[in-house]
Amino acid sequence: MIFKPMKTPLYDNRLEVQLTKMLCELDENPKVCTNPVEASSYKGHQLSDTDQGFHRYIYEHLFIRFIEYIESFKAECINAYAVRTHFVPVVKRLLNQYNEAIDSLYASEIRIGWSEYFNETYNSGTKDNLKKLAYQFFYNASAVQISFLGKLMDKMKDYLAEFEVTIPKPEPEYYFTILPEFTSKRHNILYDIHKNLKANGYIDCTDEAFKKVFTTREPKPIRWLESQRSLFYFIKQLSRRLLVENNKTSKYYIAERYFHIYKGGEFMHPKKIKYDKNPSPKVREFMDKVIDDAISAFS
Repeated sequence: MIFKPMKTPLYDNRLEVQLTKMLCELDENPKVCTNPVEASSYKGHQLSDTDQGFHRYIYEHLFIRFIEYIESFKAECINAYAVRTHFVPVVKRLLNQYNEAIDSLYASEIRIGWSEYFNETYNSGTKDNLKKLAYQFFYNASAVQISFLGKLMDKMKDYLAEFEVTIPKPEPEYYFTILPEFTSKRHNILYDIHKNLKANGYIDCTDEAFKKVFTTREPKPIRWLESQRSLFYFIKQLSRRLLVENNKTSKYYIAERYFHIYKGGEFMHPKKIKYDKNPSPKVREFMDKVIDDAISAFS
């Protein structure tokens, strides 16, 4: 009996193209409508469907289908012994593409401009107030894009780990760094800060996950359970005492990436990615004490 080698599988990029078009770039010219505002649209999806509807559409029509296709392509490559020559290169390319897209969306001045509308107040029913609702929808829809890109990056990383492939990762531009004089004591200091923040209901994460936000370049985001003002005040005080100042971007921009604000169990998008006002005196006093006590105890 003569065995014929299996034909090398060919990657079909049609679903990828559709998903890339939906996720990797902002709709920089969305439709703003005030009569009615529900007709405002982002990437062809109306405000009346809400950002949850936008999420549901991407998940059901593109995301799941694309993951199913990637799984089938992986199986074809395994059967044809083409994992390293065909499957892994595709996964590497997709990982870099999604990483670059996330950075681009976070850095977009247009998206930052949309976030400002969460902080503006107008009389109910006015044309300006209706525009505000439209721009809030655009911002929330962009957050859906970022969420799916993060899921895709995690999936690509899982594939690479499965086949034990070492890939060169682009160095993240934005991350927290502990000051050199505290490097040897950083674990104890951060564990102590974590203990007090968690005991008082400010965070929901393990001490290791909290430490990694300040000691690794690609940490997993953790949950912050209090206000944005309290978070940004916390970051401001840490920057004065414990962290190296990042000259490439705002420390509050970094905080937005690695601290996800949750209220009532729901993820809250930042209203403004900059420090504007202090939290209450009680919160400031608590934050200062938590940071000062931790540093003093281990210095």
